[in-house]
Amino acid sequence: MLADSGAVLGLTVARHHDDLPGTVPWIVLDESAAADEIGARSALAVEDADLRRALTVDHPGYLIYTSGSTGKPKGVVVTHRGLANLTVRCANTTPCHRVPGSCTWRRRVSTRRSARCSPRSARAPPW
Repeated sequence: MLADSGAVLGLTVARHHDDLPGTVPWIVLDESAAADEIGARSALAVEDADLRRALTVDHPGYLIYTSGSTGKPKGVVVTHRGLANLTVRCANTTPCHRVPGSCTWRRRVSTRRSARCSPRSARAPPW
């Protein structure tokens, strides 16, 4: 999946780090080196001027791999526009019962994924 995705960096936690391939550098989030590096960065919001180019709603928001019907992992790119659609959908679903104001993912037995959001916090983004 790393080669297929073109990833140049990975994020993990210490208990999984030794099981991962060494084909990319890994940031181990629960180690002090990562905390020190994160702490050294500005806490200000990232602005368009900080980027190589401005982001649009059609840029990738995240990449998720699914097994699909063949059993071979398949990458699916979800754009920021897709995330906006999810947010709107969440506003019309059952409120999350765990943490008010949050959106949580859970895996159903049928392997479909569903989202539950609190209508109080699920607002459509400005695009």
